[in-house]
Amino acid sequence: MLSFKRATKEDYPSLASILKYAFANVFHTSKSVPPCIEQPQWLHERIASRRFWVIVQNDSPIGCLGVHIQSSTQAFIECIAILPEYQNNGFGSQALRWLESQYRNIRQWSIAPCTSHTALPRFFQRNGFFQASNTMPSSGTSTPTYIKDLDRTDDDPYTGCLFQNVRALGHDSEFFEDLVAIDNVRTERIISRGQSSPPSGFYDQDWTEIVLVVAGHASLEVEGKLYDLRSGDWRCILPHQKHRVLATSSEPPCVWYAIHITHNIH
Repeated sequence: MLSFKRATKEDYPSLASILKYAFANVFHTSKSVPPCIEQPQWLHERIASRRFWVIVQNDSPIGCLGVHIQSSTQAFIECIAILPEYQNNGFGSQALRWLESQYRNIRQWSIAPCTSHTALPRFFQRNGFFQASNTMPSSGTSTPTYIKDLDRTDDDPYTGCLFQNVRALGHDSEFFEDLVAIDNVRTERIISRGQSSPPSGFYDQDWTEIVLVVAGHASLEVEGKLYDLRSGDWRCILPHQKHRVLATSSEPPCVWYAIHITHNIH
């Protein structure tokens, strides 16, 4: 499980090494070295800002993450890096979700990923970012900027954000929202703030349900077994498996993504 440690000046050698190796292929391809490596002062300033973190996995530093707060609702991700041997394991996505949980007042995130690293634009698109312009706001240079707007609405019914308006929902009662229903599959978003199943008994349903905790945490009981689900954890509940929600987090709220699969009976 990932943890995040606020960077200090003692972390500088480790962070410089992480940045060097995380983007080694980019440096080789573009024949250029970004400020974070070429100018040590860049990294020293980010560490001093107290908005720069070391990403830790099993007590080992594997990456780093930095943010610049632009306003009360907008922020720019200055750096996200994962060592090559730890890439493609979902750690970058976990880091982004952690960052959003730390700054829940931020409604619009932006970043200008290095386009020489062809996987980065796709990575941010998978995490809800869309290309907004070809100019990086802080420098005026021609670099694609990607934005994630948590309050963005879209007429396209097949796209959206699980964190949209999350601050305003689920306070008085648990929030349920159907997202997409196709044939025998229905997906929904659930926002819980300390709610649990009614004390009257267990759920016993005719369909399969797969629940994924996107943010916060929840405790489930399925057929007498207890499951503690954290951000990124999922559980499949088969038809007629008796289950209930024992507890959910209230701060941060527990955001669920649920998939309901109805079985055809012939």
